[in-house]
Amino acid sequence: MLKIRQKLFLTLLLLLSFGLLTPTFFINRSIDDEVKEEITSRLLSHANAFALFLTSNSELSLSDASDSYANATNLRITLISSNGKVLGESGLGSNEVSKMDNHLTRPEVLQANRETFGVATRYSTTLKKEFIYVALKN
Repeated sequence: MLKIRQKLFLTLLLLLSFGLLTPTFFINRSIDDEVKEEITSRLLSHANAFALFLTSNSELSLSDASDSYANATNLRITLISSNGKVLGESGLGSNEVSKMDNHLTRPEVLQANRETFGVATRYSTTLKKEFIYVALKN
């Protein structure tokens, strides 16, 4: 009789666990998607605001402009030419910027060249975490 109770208990425990874990997985995934959408929307707003900042502060060098805006917003900003050459990177001097890889083949840049903007999520091996990258075609 005890064995039947144990089997029934284990069966119910497994069913309850599955019944609770499955919705939890989908809820977490849905929340992750919503958070990424919100972050992407805010990044696009910042990118557009930075484009306006550049035009209204044309006396600043690209490096100074990216540093100034990045410091005010706590964002990382990279300015690239239409051929993918990095022109400015917040927090980096011109010597470091000149050594940076061409960004033309980055997914968000490729998408921005096809459309008006591009978005990509990828892992940064330099900073060891995932980032959302936004590119604007200007």
